Amino acid sequence: MLVVGSFGEGTSGGLLAGTVAEALSGATRCPLVVVRGPEPDAPPPTEGPVVVGVDATRAGTAALDAAADIAAALPAPLVVVYAWSDVTAGPGGGAHRAGEDWSALAASAETVLRDAAARVAERAPHVEVETRALRDTPLRALLDLAGTARLVVVGPRSDHHAPRREDGMLLGSTSRGLVGFAPCPVLVVPGTTTAGATTAST
Repeated sequence: MLVVGSFGEGTSGGLLAGTVAEALSGATRCPLVVVRGPEPDAPPPTEGPVVVGVDATRAGTAALDAAADIAAALPAPLVVVYAWSDVTAGPGGGAHRAGEDWSALAASAETVLRDAAARVAERAPHVEVETRALRDTPLRALLDLAGTARLVVVGPRSDHHAPRREDGMLLGSTSRGLVGFAPCPVLVVPGTTTAGATTAST
């Protein structure tokens, strides 16, 4: 795991991350933690839940496993979030409506959350788990919850049309936005992270 501070050279425009933390977001092959409080010189929160954004991808599963391990180690409750919207990004950067209707999208979200809760119950049976299906973008949903969170966990592959680096790694807009603006520590977990490799302490 690579751990960096948040406030440093290049912090501007409302960003809570400096140029180093921002550049590392999505660019490391190991988990990246950006440690911060809600403003410069404020300590990170020591209360509140661990919040994790999930989807049906390998990165979403890796983020869920890491969040469950950390919630068990702290200990802290775990809030598992699936954000859905009928508006998606297109290859050219524009927006368009998804083909599924709202009820189908909501049902898919509940299925993902049910599977996620079952996975946490098996992996970390003593962790208190809350699931939330939110009709919103992943970034807005997680930023709204970050204000009362101890930690936000996300997998980097949140935007299928986000730009790729030369080595093929996908730089998701959700993980970049959280590193830039979340008022609590952010953990970005690559989908290739080995299960069980993440530990935490207060």
